[in-house]
Amino acid sequence: MVFEIFSLSSIKNLENFEKQILSSHMVLIQRNKRNLASAIFLTVFGASISTINFNFSFITVTVTILGSLLIVFVFYRLSSFVAKNSFSVRSLVLGHLGFVIVTVYLIALYIFSYIFILPENIPSLVTQLITLMLYGFIGLLLYILGPSDSEEKGHYEIYQENKEAMFSAKDIWFLYSLFFLFALIFCFTPTLCIIIVTCCLFIIIGAGIVLISIATVKSLVKIPKN
Repeated sequence: MVFEIFSLSSIKNLENFEKQILSSHMVLIQRNKRNLASAIFLTVFGASISTINFNFSFITVTVTILGSLLIVFVFYRLSSFVAKNSFSVRSLVLGHLGFVIVTVYLIALYIFSYIFILPENIPSLVTQLITLMLYGFIGLLLYILGPSDSEEKGHYEIYQENKEAMFSAKDIWFLYSLFFLFALIFCFTPTLCIIIVTCCLFIIIGAGIVLISIATVKSLVKIPKN
């Protein structure tokens, strides 16, 4: 989503609007109260859980977040000016080789993390099996549901005359700044940070159960049609 918003912000006219974002994502990057509230929620949750991972270290939090922001900013500027003609969500489509490379990288990352992670932090075998089962179940749902509906140009025409109705790069930088601010505050308020993370996790888990349930029902309905 962030990539699509940056991509959309990099163009001056909207003649090739449909090349910048996917029609199925438009509902998520419309600048309305619901999406803005969701973005702020994820920002606060990300800031709180990142601060916990950094053990509430002010220096670590500052260096890591500012370093990450610098990397994002540099690549955004390069993409906007050096490769502006190809700065599109379509450029993210992986070919066969690209998909293989990403798969190998993720497998290597999991193996490396599993071997070198602190022994006391490795979850139990039951937890690992449940996690693998969830991955498999979600993968099965994605396979049954298949790709989203084909994109219709009419979906784009609604917003071609009103670019302000969509999130922009300014909104992303605002959320990044908010992330940094909350992370710094949480460094000095660990109790508040833990309370917020706990509440957010319950909300996310509840939302996840609802979404998976909806996807399961859709899949069961779609099976007879296949």
